[in-house]
Amino acid sequence: VIIDDCKCEVSPLTDADGLCGLSLDIKLKAALGELDGNAGSKELSAALEAEIGERCRAALYKSQELACDFMRLGALLERKEPREYAGLGEELSALLPLLEFKINVSAKADRSFDIDENER
Repeated sequence: VIIDDCKCEVSPLTDADGLCGLSLDIKLKAALGELDGNAGSKELSAALEAEIGERCRAALYKSQELACDFMRLGALLERKEPREYAGLGEELSALLPLLEFKINVSAKADRSFDIDENER
């Protein structure tokens, strides 16, 4: 898999008490090189979306379990909205176990090439 382009938009989720979670919107384009197979672009894209979503969830849950903002999401929100989230870069680790996450992955995957085994 070759990731051609990937963007992740992180947005705060709030309620009456303030920050209650984070929304991650991930968009990527990828090329897949394979020797054989007949999966179409839609199937490849759906499989990539599922895999990226699972890996992202696993990293976020590990961050919650350790109460450690190793992805620096607090600093990202602090830079994005400095007045609203001043100091969050330092505080998010303690809040992580209490936050919910909404993850949306949109992927477009195509084959970069098809090689017939007999032509190798």
